[in-house]
Amino acid sequence: MANFVSKTGVWNIEAGQQNTPTLHLTGLDTNQVIKLTCQFSARTMTDDLGDGFEYSIENSGGASSLTPARGIVQGSDSWQLYTHVALFEVQSGGKVDFSLITDTGSMNGKGAMMNFLLLAEMA
Repeated sequence: MANFVSKTGVWNIEAGQQNTPTLHLTGLDTNQVIKLTCQFSARTMTDDLGDGFEYSIENSGGASSLTPARGIVQGSDSWQLYTHVALFEVQSGGKVDFSLITDTGSMNGKGAMMNFLLLAEMA
């Protein structure tokens, strides 16, 4: 079974905020493993290494990450395709919400995103 959310178009990043839709999963079992694939195009405003943002796949607290769920968009003013796959384990059955959050990290937090997809596959 697979569930997904998507957003089409181009938008500027506001670091520290959710800039993409939330994926709501229900009917989950404790210890169930979820494979999340996050794919989007992104760019920074200049090719300076201080220009960019970090991102992380976060959840409402009902799951723990089994693999890294963070990435970085840095110093590329041309569009790049980013694909991030992460595994999560459900800690308590029921529902979990997943979202992509951006942050400044050690950069200026500026950039843009285009054509976002967050896909969940349950094991």
